[in-house]
Amino acid sequence: MNKFLFEQSSGKPCLYLGEPAKLFYTGDQFFLTMDDSSAGKVFTQKIFDEAFENGYLVFTDGNRDAFVQPSVSESIMIQADYWGNYISELEMEEKRGSISTRRRVIDKVSAKIRDLNPPSPSTLYVRYKRYKESSIGILGAITPKNRKSLLRASAPVETLFYEIMDDFYLKPKGALTLNACYGEMLKRYKKCQLDPDDPLSSVKCVSKAQFYTWANTMLLTPDQLAKKMSQSERNRVRRKAIKNFKFDHILERTEVDAAQFNIGLLDNDGNYLGAPIVYAAIDCYSRAILGFYVQVGKGENASGVLKLLQQFLAPNNLDGMSCLNTMPMYGLPSMLVSDAGPAFNAHQVKAFMKHLKVAHIVTEVRQPWKKPFIERFFGTCRTQFLFSLLGYVGKRTDQKEQDLTMQQSAVMTLEEFTTLLTQYIVDDYHQRPHSGLNKPGSKASRTPYSAWLEGAKMAPPVVPAIADQFRLIRGEVTTRKLQREGVRINNIWYQSNELDKLVLDSGLGYPQEVLVQRDTEDLGSITVVLPKLGARLNVPAKSDYDELNGVSLGEYRAREVAQWVDQDNQSFGTHRFIQDSEVYTASQGRKRKRKPSGNNTKLNLDSIDSQAAHIQAFVDAVEHTPASLTPDVSDGLDFDDDLIDGFGHV
Repeated sequence: MNKFLFEQSSGKPCLYLGEPAKLFYTGDQFFLTMDDSSAGKVFTQKIFDEAFENGYLVFTDGNRDAFVQPSVSESIMIQADYWGNYISELEMEEKRGSISTRRRVIDKVSAKIRDLNPPSPSTLYVRYKRYKESSIGILGAITPKNRKSLLRASAPVETLFYEIMDDFYLKPKGALTLNACYGEMLKRYKKCQLDPDDPLSSVKCVSKAQFYTWANTMLLTPDQLAKKMSQSERNRVRRKAIKNFKFDHILERTEVDAAQFNIGLLDNDGNYLGAPIVYAAIDCYSRAILGFYVQVGKGENASGVLKLLQQFLAPNNLDGMSCLNTMPMYGLPSMLVSDAGPAFNAHQVKAFMKHLKVAHIVTEVRQPWKKPFIERFFGTCRTQFLFSLLGYVGKRTDQKEQDLTMQQSAVMTLEEFTTLLTQYIVDDYHQRPHSGLNKPGSKASRTPYSAWLEGAKMAPPVVPAIADQFRLIRGEVTTRKLQREGVRINNIWYQSNELDKLVLDSGLGYPQEVLVQRDTEDLGSITVVLPKLGARLNVPAKSDYDELNGVSLGEYRAREVAQWVDQDNQSFGTHRFIQDSEVYTASQGRKRKRKPSGNNTKLNLDSIDSQAAHIQAFVDAVEHTPASLTPDVSDGLDFDDDLIDGFGHV
């Protein structure tokens, strides 16, 4: 059996019926190995829960820690970890395009991870550019650049598929068959075809066979898809698999993901920031959005994920958003489902999830249908919210044209976009009737807001005990040299009197290697760890703390670019194209002399010899200086001998 082992190939110690054992989590099941070398046991999720609740299965450390299911292949995980070391280190550098910088990074990382065959500087830069251009983070550096989605359909059709499956097939009760669901899909598609402004009016719908293929891919595992089965067997497997998408209470399953919305945003000073990346978490029972976070800058990162987790694990704060309703959605989920992107699987995020005792399920690479509820929300958000915003350019394939168009059409600030997205979720999405929440035989349509309140009465949400320590958790960890001036990251110095006093009183001295935790979404402060002392301090920016507090790295770089442009504009003179010069016009209008033929070897050689003779004659000549310009060395001035010689000749 292919085991995806717990915590880097080590099983979790436990007692089963009083006997020592180790527990592993495989793709769909739990695998128990006994220390007495007897045959192992396979548990389904249901049997595992019953064994744990009845006391048959006991963990020796007293905790039921998070199990992680890395559904990506082992080779991809190894490559992601390998290139992640190099790319994360290069990301910390200022001049990433410099060969000397890349060589220094390669030497440092290869020595750290003991890489005997490190990449070349050019290979590292190619991988880094793939990483920056990709929307899936480090996986973009190790997978083919233009790999197509397995759905092979336009975005509006994919969104319609998720809507149909959510509304009719994944309902807790009264679900339709797949054949009936495809009929409902055709009805909605034909209705949308009547509206010329609808995104579905210009695309082709999928066939029934393709619809069934999508449904099977959503519900079945790769092993089940590869296995030959009769129609009745496949129907039975689907009915069994659909139970994973039907829930009894809130926070039973929470799906998280990030999506880039192609709308250019500005800061409050009018500087272009780029397209936003929205992180969101949805409660699958009520379809309510637990929390979201808006980030600017390319690529998902761990800081954005931690901001999302910190938001929905505690009550939401809507101050200043001018919402008509409240957002009572929060709490500790039983299961968190994400994709295999590096942001959601960063070491800091995994450690955070483990500390919270949350089961983290990782879906396969490039298979968004394994998270159908959050994918449907993003599709709904695009059609109901984004298409109405000025400056939204939709999905495009030409990345350069897309960036240019977004920048040209950018009219909205990051603050305005965040406020509008908040109002859409709280006052629009949460208050709309949701077809997937309707009860059989009931004419009343439930909304995500009402479904959450009903579920919260039966099972009130729980706030983690460490909620007050969330502010100390940051996304990225790196090593830095602590100087007397402080720690420098992204041209920002961080230092405090407490840190300086601690270093001097302990006799460590400067410079000192320290661990630094930074939040790319808040540059106001960092967390510095002194390994030799085991001490951790929150250190603010040395200057301009008030301006940097709450400012993301993307916003900070946009300000820097604007300052550079302003400084350059101050030194600009009058620009004139060289072709507009009168001298250029006169000289270029003359009749050209006939040039020697390139094939006339003798003529060319004679010309070269002639030029060489002229040059030698110029060198051998002595510079003549008129007597009136020759300085009088007898007038009492103290000239240097070499200087006198210099006036006389060359």
